[in-house]
Amino acid sequence: EFCSVNVIDVSFETQIEAKGTADAVLAAENFVNANDLFLVVNSDNLYPVESLRKLRETARPAMLAFEREALIAKSNIGAEKVAKFATVEIDADGLLRTVIEKPESVEADSFVSMNAWLLSTAIFEACRSIGPSKRGEYEITTAVQHAIDMLGVEFAAVKTDEGVLDLSSRSDIESVSRFLERK
Repeated sequence: EFCSVNVIDVSFETQIEAKGTADAVLAAENFVNANDLFLVVNSDNLYPVESLRKLRETARPAMLAFEREALIAKSNIGAEKVAKFATVEIDADGLLRTVIEKPESVEADSFVSMNAWLLSTAIFEACRSIGPSKRGEYEITTAVQHAIDMLGVEFAAVKTDEGVLDLSSRSDIESVSRFLERK
């Protein structure tokens, strides 16, 4: 019997000093061709395949906008942690208008960013144009907002009611294992 194997070429770039997500994106600039779109995700999150497929199919700069309540219900991420995630405002045409990093208050029916982006090379100029946040980091959400406001880049907001598995600490292993056993 013949076994088919898909091969994916993966390259890594090292972020010399951890200065934030926008700085990490800049570290990958040499890997991206001028007219390419490229995916940026957090390496410590397991994203839903169907949502990532929809993101790819937009074929334009875009982001996954997670329904806050669905994210809490379908993830291993608690409500108190999700309340600190960037909130996004989406217009009637389905375009991202505003990203609010670390919002002071949130509405239950709002959408949040889990840093799942399909980006164009315009993001590199935006990343170079921003300063550090109050936390001293160069954040991708700030760069995206700069790209919207100053560079005229439109980002489609791909809404999803799926969950994300968080793998950012050893304490997450048990909940992720339980979830994967059910699949």
